Amino acid sequence: MKKNIFIIFGLISTISAQFSFSGEISPSAMIRQSNTDIIDLPYRLLSSELSFGMGDFEFKSTLAVDHRLESGEFEGDLRELYAIWYPSFGEVKFGKQIHVWGAADGNNPTDNLNPYDYYFMFLPGAERKLGVLSASANIYLGNWQAELVLIPYHTGNRIPYDEPDFPIIPISEPDEEFIDDIVDEMEFGLRLKTMIGENDISVSYFNGHDRSLVITGPSDKFSGMFVPEFGYRKTQMFGADVVGFIGDLTYRAESAYFITQDEDWSLSTDAEYSQYVLQLEYTGWLDIQFSGQFIGSTVYDVSGYAFIPDMGITSLTKSNFQPGMGTPFAMFTDKGFMGGAKATLWDNTLDLSGNIFYDLDEKGKMVGFEAEYSPVENWIISLGSSSFYGNKDKPQYPFTKLEDFSHYRVGIKYSF
Repeated sequence: MKKNIFIIFGLISTISAQFSFSGEISPSAMIRQSNTDIIDLPYRLLSSELSFGMGDFEFKSTLAVDHRLESGEFEGDLRELYAIWYPSFGEVKFGKQIHVWGAADGNNPTDNLNPYDYYFMFLPGAERKLGVLSASANIYLGNWQAELVLIPYHTGNRIPYDEPDFPIIPISEPDEEFIDDIVDEMEFGLRLKTMIGENDISVSYFNGHDRSLVITGPSDKFSGMFVPEFGYRKTQMFGADVVGFIGDLTYRAESAYFITQDEDWSLSTDAEYSQYVLQLEYTGWLDIQFSGQFIGSTVYDVSGYAFIPDMGITSLTKSNFQPGMGTPFAMFTDKGFMGGAKATLWDNTLDLSGNIFYDLDEKGKMVGFEAEYSPVENWIISLGSSSFYGNKDKPQYPFTKLEDFSHYRVGIKYSF
């Protein structure tokens, strides 16, 4: 009798559960514009999402498979795997997660909970992030929403070290023995959201460590030569963002203030800086979607020392300070503009889009174009290009180094 009861209970649970599985397969190639060589960097061949829900609980996972075209290498990546509980007051999550903070599209100075994967910097949104083990809770209090995130272990950015096809990484990957341990890895963030009039407003705080390595001083493992040690600075972030409308115009604004310091390193570092984004969106003639972002950063105060290649140890200044948090584009320039337009034609079977990023200080730029055609349902053929323009008189300028990275893209995508 008991056995039959358990069987019946199991059947009822299975019937009441909700299961979904989706994803896409997208083989593609990057072809260098200068000589038509294949750029042998990993691309996302497969991406899939699996969810299983029952009652107040849900389990989600995101799996990716990356592939290198020339070498034929495959690499699996369990990007997310977490559980969700939906109590009456909100939702609670635990596991490997990708969090999304901020109001702007793609460039978010307040969004620092997850490190970046620099192999996929030109993918949109969360696709260029790494999942981290974390616990989070969203609590709804009337018109307010509070989000608390706890991250027990620090994770740094994934950097394409020793990749000849990726030209802007200046050093080889340091050995683990030359990376200083973080004394207290626990990181946490708090975000409060509400609505005032027709504006969605939030304020946020994050306490953690930089996502990018910096040189902390000479290693004590050698004598008579400079062998650098590396580490992650301690940084606090105070942020705010807003989304609103003026007629048919959508505006988004986001700003973050950072206070960073070393942890008693040989090369001491203390700095305060900010990053900000102002974005405008408008749908105009022929339903073309226009968007523009002004991205900026300001260093307010620095003290300490830095190690500069070909110069050695030198005083830290506002010009040679490198931020370890925030949007990656703000690390290339103090002031930049990103603009884009997208049109959908032929009964939603053809998407045409173009974009530009322009360095308002050094005048370097990136120009991109993308065409996606869907001949039948669930299938898309894509063609695109990204071209970089630097300054030949400044060979160390990032956009000058990226000129040889200018490329065409061709791919096909099947969604299931």
